[in-house]
Amino acid sequence: SANPGDTITLANGSYSAGSAITVSRSGSSTAPITIAPDTTGGATIGGSGHFHFTNNAAYVTVRGFVFNGSGI
Repeated sequence: SANPGDTITLANGSYSAGSAITVSRSGSSTAPITIAPDTTGGATIGGSGHFHFTNNAAYVTVRGFVFNGSGI
């Protein structure tokens, strides 16, 4: 579980998401949660899945990924 100010880092590579990648945790206005690959553009997420943010998720930044597939 991520907490305000945490960064979730995904190793560079190609990933296939067959279902939603659900984000249900919140950061804060001064300490957002960041989800990013090791390097910008280094991780590709494909497949039919996508990021899904629940009503409880706020102040979350997703950056640096390449998305392709039908779930975009």
